[in-house]
Amino acid sequence: MEAVEHGRKIYDRFRNSYIVVATLDATAGEVLTTPSRNQPQHATFWKVHGLDVSGSFELALEPDVPQLDDDPLGPA
Repeated sequence: MEAVEHGRKIYDRFRNSYIVVATLDATAGEVLTTPSRNQPQHATFWKVHGLDVSGSFELALEPDVPQLDDDPLGPA
């Protein structure tokens, strides 16, 4: 959640975004370090091409300013 809080401080789009979370097993993809000066411990998840992991996510945070007709998990 530290990375989310950081992102919401510096990027407007994250303040207006739903934040979702999932626990995926190792066969779903690979985590690679993608550090920056502001986030030296940052990592990015690269999922297996064509693998649908969308059903694994759940809502963690609502947007600071919700938009009308928003659906946090995308279109039905």
